[in-house]
Amino acid sequence: MAKVIFTDDEDGILSMYRKAMATDVPAGEALARLAEDFFAEEGISAEPLHSDLARIDFALASQGDAAVELVREGLLTGDAVQVAFIDMRMPPGIDGKQTAKMIREIDPRVEIVIVTAYSDTPPEKLLSEIGRADKVLFLRKPFDLAEIRQLVRNLTAKYKSESIKDDFIGNVTHELKTPLASVLGFMELAESEITESNARECVRIAHSNAMLMRVLIADLIEAITISREGPTIHKVPTDLVALMQESYVSLRSVHEKAGLEMAFTSNREKLEIPLDPDRIRQVLYNIVGNAMKFTDEGSVTLSLEDREDCVVLRVADTGPGIPEQHLPRIFEKFFRGEEEHHTKPGLGLGLHIVRTILEAHQVHYAVHSKQGTGTCFELSFTKEVAA
Repeated sequence: MAKVIFTDDEDGILSMYRKAMATDVPAGEALARLAEDFFAEEGISAEPLHSDLARIDFALASQGDAAVELVREGLLTGDAVQVAFIDMRMPPGIDGKQTAKMIREIDPRVEIVIVTAYSDTPPEKLLSEIGRADKVLFLRKPFDLAEIRQLVRNLTAKYKSESIKDDFIGNVTHELKTPLASVLGFMELAESEITESNARECVRIAHSNAMLMRVLIADLIEAITISREGPTIHKVPTDLVALMQESYVSLRSVHEKAGLEMAFTSNREKLEIPLDPDRIRQVLYNIVGNAMKFTDEGSVTLSLEDREDCVVLRVADTGPGIPEQHLPRIFEKFFRGEEEHHTKPGLGLGLHIVRTILEAHQVHYAVHSKQGTGTCFELSFTKEVAA
């Protein structure tokens, strides 16, 4: 969820910000609520309308130092402030220029809007002192509520777009440089110090890193293609039990660890439903591969349950789990939730591809996780064709 802060020393202005960010109740819903209250009946209410502003969290601050603290807290909790509206004059505390400079020092990514009725400092000078002119805007008082809403929408979208770009550059650069350096290192070693006794091991390591680069590049190309054209889906009657068994055996051989137990269970020996086997195999390789990669000790369990109305596929592990604040973001492009950056190879594209494939299949999916306990992915397939 996007986060915005509004800073002003006047209560009236803060009330206007609050009003600008309020989500309207549609007339039909308001009428339905009145009817429900009048007749004391349930089930009359219309579905609530969630505007785009409902997905944006906001906070109000009456002084600059309070706004600075909100930015600092956001970084510590993983709920970073994306946009800060800052009044230029806020006696008796620090002014807007000082507030903006302090925020910029804490988090240079924040989009800043300087709001003022008048200023003794020319905008050009303010920009040079605050820094990152591409991330600073000026808004004159009195402003219109529609201006605030539009700025919030545009700047939070700009922040997200730039974050994706930064994550992309950082992930690709790091993840491709690491195996490439290994391959080049062993090639240099081969020219001078390689012997018959260590030749096979050197070739194995170089080949493994070259394969990793191929997988990373394939994920990148796949994500770009899906974003532009959507996934190509060719559904055919497929035995989901056999597909899972095949994927399970293949992944177990790749990720086998001494302290990791793996199991596959199914309440059916054969279960044929219409799906794209190559795409669902891709989903399994990502989800099961992640579970095995991140679980060093404990278990990874795949299960398939044939129910009356659907088929439920679960992948459960006893790994480190996903922090609660990261769960809403795990399917985003380039998002990686490790506490220590880049502890495992990958570009942060696997689950984004998974979501796109599942949605194209109209498969319902859910993720349950608790940090320190483990994670469970649950996929529900509709049985369009009888087994």
